[in-house]
Amino acid sequence: MNAVIYGVDISNHQPSIDLMKLKREGFEFAIIKATEGGGFRDAYFRRHLNAATAAGMYTGAYVYVLAIATPRDHADALEAVCPDRSIPIALDIEQGSGTHVQHWRDVHAEIESRGYRVFLTYLPRWYWRQCGKPDLEGFAPLWSSLYPDHHLGYASVIFQRSGTAGWEGYGGLPVLLWQFTSSAQTAGHIIDANAFRGSREDLAALFGQELILTP
Repeated sequence: MNAVIYGVDISNHQPSIDLMKLKREGFEFAIIKATEGGGFRDAYFRRHLNAATAAGMYTGAYVYVLAIATPRDHADALEAVCPDRSIPIALDIEQGSGTHVQHWRDVHAEIESRGYRVFLTYLPRWYWRQCGKPDLEGFAPLWSSLYPDHHLGYASVIFQRSGTAGWEGYGGLPVLLWQFTSSAQTAGHIIDANAFRGSREDLAALFGQELILTP
């Protein structure tokens, strides 16, 4: 069985979170909110990115896709907040993203045309079903979400009771990352926790970053 490596996703809702403490508590990657549509630009993105990098975590950014914003709006906002093309980008598709798959594809294409790499598609199974179970061919692999419950606790303990359903792919795509809780207690916060199954070499390859040696 592949090893499980834990990580977090954070945003302006955790302005004071201590990334060094998160790393010490066993979290090895952080996906950080950059933008939402074309108007919202997360003021804490750069601070979180610098802190996660300094802590020795793999880092990515996520773009919350909005139906009311054009693909160009999305890409312009991302360029303003995260000009570094070495940071991999996840598309966050959920409530507010609309149900038009072509719009999501166009956002994906526009962002990649600017030199970024879209490496994950956060699309909860429930939202995919709500949208009519569309074919997702051509999108980046899934970053799924499925919670066993909403009881607070340590991420590793919650994961142990989560089962395996969160690893089941849909829409023709595999699940590479599973957000298995929004109730993880860590570094003095209650946050989302995510799991990756594989080696640290596999994780580094997913993020497209150099292997980080962890004591």
